[in-house]
Amino acid sequence: MHSSITVTDLEGNLLPVNHFLTPTGRTKTLKNVEITAKREPVAKIVCCKKKGMKAAWFLASSRGDLAASKILDLYAKRWGIETTFRDIKDYRFGMGLSETSTRSPLRRDRLFLISALAIGLLTLLGQTGEEADLERTIKANTSKIRSYSLFRQGCIYYQLLPNMREEWAVPLMENFYRY
Repeated sequence: MHSSITVTDLEGNLLPVNHFLTPTGRTKTLKNVEITAKREPVAKIVCCKKKGMKAAWFLASSRGDLAASKILDLYAKRWGIETTFRDIKDYRFGMGLSETSTRSPLRRDRLFLISALAIGLLTLLGQTGEEADLERTIKANTSKIRSYSLFRQGCIYYQLLPNMREEWAVPLMENFYRY
């Protein structure tokens, strides 16, 4: 939900949802509120901006029985699935399936299976490259945190592999064969 969405609390106060963020970064839960000018009822809203997050999360849920931490976990999992679909569809950074079309559901499912297997293998290649301390060879900065996803690293290593220096290729392939 966007930070400018308005929330009507139990006392009838109409405030933007970002008003409920805490300065300490603690998760704030609003129960049985209404959102937007139409005053749509929502069982629970979770507001969260933890340290290291680029943007705050404002999550509306119809599941009032779930704890805020569970709602956050489910959203994080959903976001992981969303980025996987982006990787499958994107031509430049992924498998490029948005460039294909088919009328056959069976063919579509096979393409998704092949893409899922390729993504799994490329992610594994990215993981083995990280274990071999090769990430520093593909990024431009000296940051200690990961710059690329494991999938993206795997794609880069796969492209570089035919002409890769032997002192990089050997540990990469040795780590890959262990899996």
